[in-house]
Amino acid sequence: MNQDIQRHSPEYVNLLAEVLADPDSTFTQLSTLHPKSIFEKRLSVGEPFLSATERHLIERHRSEVGRLLYEGCMITLQGPVERTRTFLTRKLVGEDAWKRDCQKVLRSTHPAIPPEREELRAVNDAGGLGSRAARLAMALEPSDEAAFALVSSLHMENKGAEALDVSRAWKRVSFSPMWRAVAASREGMSHWQMASWREAYRAYREAATARVPDRVSAFCCLNQALLMGEQGLVAEALVLMEDNASRMEPISNSLRDDLKTSWNGETLFGRRLDLDALRFAESYASSQNLGFARSILYAMAN
Repeated sequence: MNQDIQRHSPEYVNLLAEVLADPDSTFTQLSTLHPKSIFEKRLSVGEPFLSATERHLIERHRSEVGRLLYEGCMITLQGPVERTRTFLTRKLVGEDAWKRDCQKVLRSTHPAIPPEREELRAVNDAGGLGSRAARLAMALEPSDEAAFALVSSLHMENKGAEALDVSRAWKRVSFSPMWRAVAASREGMSHWQMASWREAYRAYREAATARVPDRVSAFCCLNQALLMGEQGLVAEALVLMEDNASRMEPISNSLRDDLKTSWNGETLFGRRLDLDALRFAESYASSQNLGFARSILYAMAN
């Protein structure tokens, strides 16, 4: 999260809540639409179907509203999802600490603003800022960051098909080598959610071998290879992990911790692995002296 979060104006926050509470407003409708394009153009203030309030928000507070929605999505993605682990980092997080972080996002002591994110509860029934808020953020201020929030929110909501479409479009138009690799990785996750292991492997491999590699994608290649049970791809993924060891090292401890809690002897992240392929992976990493890859595999078994 950006540490220099702006102090948000009660005026535009309350106006946004008012617009989002109206099921027929343009903002509400945009928040439910599958985005047809990524980054092509921002929502124009001159669009005839906008209400006076929506036009005012775009004309005077476009960047603030877009940023608020984006940061709300990111704080939601860092909240308790699975056994209190976050969706993005999968670190342990307590409900109370997370709510305090939610409150920081809005950074206002004005009495008209309810605690946490109550003023944006209209975004969805659960009160969290998910894909609907991210779609609107993309319409107002399209960016790599907003695309990341959108795809990640779609994944959290198990909307793999839409996430796949957005990831592919994002990868195609982004000017940033780093974000293109992240988009490829998110494409892989979309395929994983839809149990398309081979397509997931290809996307993760693209991300892991990009000009600016995505640092977790090499392990994701191994995961897909173990799901398919193909020893050739297992060996390739292990070497890819070793080649990316320096980039993966900063996240290695959290990855090991996550593996320990997600592996039950047969399934990893809820998917059943090919145990013969796993035994081959352990043997191959040892025989080829792939120290980093071997340490990751050891974390699963111990």
